[in-house]
Amino acid sequence: MLKEFAPMNTAELMDRAMDVYKRSFWKQIAFAAVLSVIAIAAMFGIGLISVMVGALLINALPIPAVGSEYVIVIAVILLMALPILLWQSFANAGYVVLAKQAFYGEVKIRVPHYQLPKTALRVFTVMLAQLLVAVPLVIILVLLVIWLAPIWDVSGDGFFIVTGILFLLAIIAVYLCFTNIFSVALVVSVFEGRLFFGAVARAWFLIKDDFWWILGVRVLWYLVIAAISFAAQGMVALIEAAWHLLAGTVNVGVFMSPSGAFVVIGFIVTTIVTFAVAPMDGIMQTMIYFNQRIRKEGFDIEIQLEKLSQTRAYL
Repeated sequence: MLKEFAPMNTAELMDRAMDVYKRSFWKQIAFAAVLSVIAIAAMFGIGLISVMVGALLINALPIPAVGSEYVIVIAVILLMALPILLWQSFANAGYVVLAKQAFYGEVKIRVPHYQLPKTALRVFTVMLAQLLVAVPLVIILVLLVIWLAPIWDVSGDGFFIVTGILFLLAIIAVYLCFTNIFSVALVVSVFEGRLFFGAVARAWFLIKDDFWWILGVRVLWYLVIAAISFAAQGMVALIEAAWHLLAGTVNVGVFMSPSGAFVVIGFIVTTIVTFAVAPMDGIMQTMIYFNQRIRKEGFDIEIQLEKLSQTRAYL
């Protein structure tokens, strides 16, 4: 039985994450769909109210006409930041908790509705800490772009393409390294109740010895997610191409106007795929967290004792 919770290598970690995904698939999809509908409706309402209030303030206050639209845009962005962070906090908390139940092999996987708000608020503090760290990085990035802009203007296309690709790769590398710590910090906040940078420090302790290996695992997992998304979109594109080919061959009028139908089909497929892949990052974060605790702290024994106490409670 202990082998089930033994330390995992890359292949075993990927396989276990996929197994957890399959075990909790329908619960994860339902949770993602319901939460997304609520969040989109709430953000639409907040955005609409923000625009109306912003327009009233511009008319009431002595704000110059030139640039007033920028004031509205900035105000809407600031007001939308809070609900977006809350949405992501609830989403990550739910994905992680459901992944834990599947990892533990629980027969009935369910969303802990009463505990979820408190858990999500802990996750929110970590995401807020992540945002506070990200803002200076974004400012540095903008300054670099401003500094490079004159050089790109006077240089040839070849120099622009090469340096642009290198610059983009550098941004991706920094982003992956940056999120490598905070991704596990979200799971730490869920299971250990740590807040803000306390969760980040704990996450760093867990992954620092395996930082690059964990980064590689996450990149591979992102490629799996991308492959699933592209495969679904590719199926729609192939069906549409086959439909048009059939229309040109058979020359039947009913086949001559499929564009509107495929727009609807594409939207439906995109929505389903979005809900399907949304929990996958949280699942991998959870697997990495448990794997690191098993590697460094013998957490597999603690899991077995917890499962044994639960079994005795049922008897």
